Amino acid sequence: MDRRSGRHVGSVDELTSTWISEEETLSEARYYPELASTSQHATIFHSSEWLKVASSIVPQRVQILRVAQGQETIGVLPHVHLRRGPLRMILSPPPGLGMQYLGPLFPHLDSMKQDKRERRLDSIAGAVMQHMHSTRSRFCQMRWTPGLADARAFQWHGFETFPRYSYVLPLSDEKLMWGRLKQEARLHIKRHSEAISTAVGTDEDWSIFENRARARYTDQGLTAPLPATYIEALRAELGERLVLMVARRADEWLGAVALVRFRARLILWQGAFKGTPGLPVNDILVWNAIRFGCETGCREFELMGANTKRIAEFKAKFNGT
Repeated sequence: MDRRSGRHVGSVDELTSTWISEEETLSEARYYPELASTSQHATIFHSSEWLKVASSIVPQRVQILRVAQGQETIGVLPHVHLRRGPLRMILSPPPGLGMQYLGPLFPHLDSMKQDKRERRLDSIAGAVMQHMHSTRSRFCQMRWTPGLADARAFQWHGFETFPRYSYVLPLSDEKLMWGRLKQEARLHIKRHSEAISTAVGTDEDWSIFENRARARYTDQGLTAPLPATYIEALRAELGERLVLMVARRADEWLGAVALVRFRARLILWQGAFKGTPGLPVNDILVWNAIRFGCETGCREFELMGANTKRIAEFKAKFNGT
């Protein structure tokens, strides 16, 4: 969702009588951890632990735009301010940190009647517009959390919206999950499952994972996918919620995927590199990540990001919705 500011900011002045907004640092926003932990639409990227790490990495600290009516917090927007030449920008999530989603959170939104829900969304949109005006920002980009689909209030304030897709599999019995896979994927996995083993990675595996990712991007003339020390800091904050699933053939390190657990959902966050020719390494990694989710009591498995045709074709074989 993008907004390029013109010379005027619409009808913000008419709205300010019903709400107030203020920008705070993450440490100042003491209410935020509880709000993020209880909000239905929050993601792992909204967690105070993840934002704490992000704030320590990006040049500008993560800020929280709080919108309130009286004493009630009706919405928050974690974001950063960036400047590219003369262009001031508000971004949520920050770029370059592998954060697929962020955007605003609205407490108790789904329990509201439709008219109140729409007024609430309009207030937040107005607050973002006012914040753009007060910070002289001419561009605002937000990538919303999945499931928060009503962007009309922001469209009415001049934002452009672009759909983004992700696949989510409801997890159940492992046999049922196996039957849902595309037949081609099942054949590939069965044919090579004895030769290729998977296991949760060690500290050494994490180092190999980061080095392989960095080398892959360097070979393509691209900037490293994630900043140095970023994953290490996330591992320290998230603990066992961040797991590496590694594939090997005997002693040969073939590939890995980084998995994040948030509430009852296991998310494939990073990895699935281009595999060894002739070996379905990524198929085996994803299937064993699904099995890991079943074994650890997760109810959903997310294959994050499916806007690119090639990537969507790979992820669709696991029959997510």
